[in-house]
Amino acid sequence: MWRPSTDVAVDCMAQVREPLLSVLRISPDFRPAYDPLLRMATALGPIDSAAARVLLTDLQQLQPSRPEAAQALRDLSGASP
Repeated sequence: MWRPSTDVAVDCMAQVREPLLSVLRISPDFRPAYDPLLRMATALGPIDSAAARVLLTDLQQLQPSRPEAAQALRDLSGASP
């Protein structure tokens, strides 16, 4: 059962991450699922880089022909100490 946390970003991710990834597993080219997940992962990077990496890796595996997730992973790795 989903329980809200005190962090709105965490709640948002918890509610939409898996449903959108499920859509991408069915139709990897579906931009209305890919693009919001990419934006969430990018926004999450400075807050929780490990969670951002997991999401970006999922996106990269589900849609390897799109360069955005791979680039975001490189950017995230470059920004990390």
